Amino acid sequence: NVISAFAAEALQRAECPPAELAVVGAAFQVAIVLGGVLVGGYVDETRTFKRTTLVCLMVATACVTSLGLAEGFDQHFPNFVVVGVLLLLGGFIGPVQPINAELAVEVAYPADENAIEATQQLSGNLASALLVPLYQFLAGVDVTFVPSDAPHG
Repeated sequence: NVISAFAAEALQRAECPPAELAVVGAAFQVAIVLGGVLVGGYVDETRTFKRTTLVCLMVATACVTSLGLAEGFDQHFPNFVVVGVLLLLGGFIGPVQPINAELAVEVAYPADENAIEATQQLSGNLASALLVPLYQFLAGVDVTFVPSDAPHG
């Protein structure tokens, strides 16, 4: 939810034509689904829940960091780079929730699978929905870590 809320801004900085915004948004959602299917299939075979989740989170963090640093330093990536990073992000962030829902079901067996997944989905969506206004507020906050008049040396 948070990524989707701010993706249009990153695409506009990359001079993505307005007509393509909807197509890129749809491609982002498809990348999330495909990532879930492909990475989920890998986890089903290998049962490597933790390692796969950590790899997904590291790749997603790298993608978000690259987009955030570009904005922070007022750099403008070409359109194809931003779209590629967003699709890579979707492919690796999409599987995290389903993988961990499956892990929660495995750990909580013989508890009701539907109740566990519903609780996790509700909690995740609520937390995500609360982050959007927080990040919108923080987007307007300007932070300088090193003042320009700081002594050098």
